[in-house]
Amino acid sequence: GPPLEPAEQWRCASRARVADGVVRVHRKHRLSYAEQRNDTELLRLVAAGETRLKTSEYLRKDLEREMTLTDVDRRLRRLAEAGSCTDVINQLHVVDNNRIIRTTFNKVLALLGTSDTEEAMAQIEALYSQLESRGIEPDGATYTSLLAAAARRGDVARAAHFFELLQDAGYRPEMSAYVGLIRAHGRNMDPARAEWWFNQLQDDGLVPTVSAINSVLEAFAFANDINGVQRYFGIISDRLLHPDPETAQIVFSMHRSPDALESLLGWARYFAASEPEVLQSLSSLKSLLEAYKACGADVATALGVVDSLRAAGLRPDSSMFVLLIELCSLHRQPEQIGVVLAKYAEFRQTGSLPASADVYDTVVEAYC
Repeated sequence: GPPLEPAEQWRCASRARVADGVVRVHRKHRLSYAEQRNDTELLRLVAAGETRLKTSEYLRKDLEREMTLTDVDRRLRRLAEAGSCTDVINQLHVVDNNRIIRTTFNKVLALLGTSDTEEAMAQIEALYSQLESRGIEPDGATYTSLLAAAARRGDVARAAHFFELLQDAGYRPEMSAYVGLIRAHGRNMDPARAEWWFNQLQDDGLVPTVSAINSVLEAFAFANDINGVQRYFGIISDRLLHPDPETAQIVFSMHRSPDALESLLGWARYFAASEPEVLQSLSSLKSLLEAYKACGADVATALGVVDSLRAAGLRPDSSMFVLLIELCSLHRQPEQIGVVLAKYAEFRQTGSLPASADVYDTVVEAYC
């Protein structure tokens, strides 16, 4: 791999000095160290009264190996974050500790699992094959990451397969595993099955969180089932919980036609009056603005979103102004474009928003 950065060289040198100090400790401290690490080999050496030199050499090698693995793990994480998963696989041959290998695999799987592309899933399968070929037993985090990756792609069968493997291996599924399955069924327009898994997680002794309820809410939103959305939104209140920005995003996203405008305005008023903190999020306000455009709301109403952004101290992105200009074009109100551009200029002057060619291209298209 690439040479260590100066800061990393200093950290490794510091760890080496710490290792030199640790190997000189008294026998009882070596015994305590071994017990804390549950190191059976070191316990045997100390209990058998082996020489201080022998136990010290063992400790030194153990700490030096741990230092090396920490450095390797740091490099692998950098590669994984940069998307160089092939390099990650190639560099793992220097590691001879199954725990570190499995932990690194889990980190890489978690990073890849945030993408639902075919390429990412192919890399995930390749990593899983590498794990199996090395004879390393996956742990609960491995199966949960694999399940989450399959769920993001809506691959219900694959997600259920990893859920079964998770249980067969003796691990108790965490909330994220159930949420992954619920979201997978939601993406497959099967809210009934998503609801079944929601009931199952409760039967298994887990207490639903807002995130879990949101996943069922999303399943009904995908199926355009407003009654299901309202029912599960009510469950949030019934459990004395509060909706979060994701809740608002899901609710707003299902309003996509002029017929849904009144419903959308009602939800926006409700959140503003009863859950104002939900509308202090850039993601929820952007979803509201997208819904306003899809439903054909008047420009003045949509401009209120920009005012909410300023009041919340949030920085909009250029795409939000593109949506506003497109809404002006939809209503054939070129005079409102100047109002939008004036608000855009205000954010530009504060330095909180970079210039964007997309905004001005949209203005030209609108005027044309």
